[in-house]
Amino acid sequence: MDSYSFSEKLGIWNPQPLEIGSCVHWSLGDLDVWAERYDIEWHVYFEHKKSLITGQEMQVRLEPRAEKPVTREWKHFLVRNAPCAYPTPAIPDRPLVVKPDRFLIILPGEIAQFFIFTPIWFRFTVGPLGRKISPRLLFEIPVFRMKSTWFGDPIVGELCYYTEARLFTDFHSLPEHPLYAVCPLRIRNESNTELPFDKICLHTEVLSLYGGENRLWTNACDVIFKGVDQATQVEPSKSPPAFEPKVRLLSPPRQAS
Repeated sequence: MDSYSFSEKLGIWNPQPLEIGSCVHWSLGDLDVWAERYDIEWHVYFEHKKSLITGQEMQVRLEPRAEKPVTREWKHFLVRNAPCAYPTPAIPDRPLVVKPDRFLIILPGEIAQFFIFTPIWFRFTVGPLGRKISPRLLFEIPVFRMKSTWFGDPIVGELCYYTEARLFTDFHSLPEHPLYAVCPLRIRNESNTELPFDKICLHTEVLSLYGGENRLWTNACDVIFKGVDQATQVEPSKSPPAFEPKVRLLSPPRQAS
């Protein structure tokens, strides 16, 4: 493996060099991905499992060609000099409406620090060993099936994904899960009124994704509430999160902030 290799706890995201004729299978939450390498082609097949599962199944393994799914849904990509698959976690491609696990009222003058787990996408690229040349993107797909919702009024609102998430307040209590990214969220109520917090729209498309020792991270987000008659500010940090001593950029924002 090269310098982009992940730790054991995030090992499902490590590069997968394949010999010609070899087949590899990722089983990640709701998602199954199969890939087979030929001389100048990659054949890939992906699907979300028919039945909903808990999302705890995570593995990658080489498979005999006889075990690969028999279906016409295989996609065939012609790409030269690409003996290695680079699975990479990626941020969703549109905003994410998050409903917390509990309804909170943030009193005037209070500052709340939360950590929210956001689902990620599976980005599949192939290229030479060592990444001296940038890998080529073949496809990307959500790891978990994502519901859609509309956020805002009917005219100027926007189509988003929807998820429910637990609010963690202590960094040291965060579980380690390679299929979710942790978004540090700080909410400041600078108004003279109570701030009901029952959902938030995160513009994940302007966030970067980082890899730490055992977790995936996004930029931190600051939410500043100054009153119902003023626009609430949601400001993503331009720096990596500071909760791990060393992180590296895995994927830049899809859009400029």
